[in-house]
Amino acid sequence: MASSFSQQVGKTLRVFHERVAVDSDTFELVKYLDRFAAEHKIPKRQFIIYPDASGAARNTAGKSDHQIIRQAGYRIKASKKNPFVKDRVNCVNGILRPVAGTPRMFIDPSCVETIKCFRNQIWKENSDPPEPDKEHGFDHMMDAVGYKVWNLFPLRMSASLGRSPQDSPQRKVA
Repeated sequence: MASSFSQQVGKTLRVFHERVAVDSDTFELVKYLDRFAAEHKIPKRQFIIYPDASGAARNTAGKSDHQIIRQAGYRIKASKKNPFVKDRVNCVNGILRPVAGTPRMFIDPSCVETIKCFRNQIWKENSDPPEPDKEHGFDHMMDAVGYKVWNLFPLRMSASLGRSPQDSPQRKVA
C-alpha cells in the first residue's frame, strides 16, 4: 500500500512524506496515520485522504476501506468512480510540468520512492487504451499521488473543444 503525504498551498501541491508498505491493510494504514498525526501534533480532522474509489466497496473485516478510515476520524474525498488512467496521468503531468507557467507540484527529496516511481513508470507496451506497466510496482505511488491531484486540480475542458467556428452560436448585433 502506497501513501503520499502532501499539502496544498494555494494552487501548489507539496509532497513532503511517503509510506510504502508491502502486504499492508487499511487497519495498519490507520495506525500509521494515528502515529504520524500524534508525532507531528496534527489533528486528524485536518487530514484529507484521497483514495482509490474502489475502496468504498472493498471489504476488510466486514467494512469498506473508506468506512474504516472515516471511523478512525479521518476525512475522505473520493469520486464515485476512478478517472480514466490517461486523464489522471495528464492531470498530474499538467501540474508537474505545465505547458505554460511554472510547475505547481514539488516533491521533497526525502520522498525517494515517489521520485523513483515518477522517473521509472512507463506505459505497458501495445496497450490500447494506454495502461501503466504494473510489472515493476511503480504504479502504486503514482496512483496515490494521482487520485489527490485529480480531486484537487481536475482537468478542465474548453467549452468550445471539438467545435468548429461555424458550430459556435452566433450573436446578432443590433
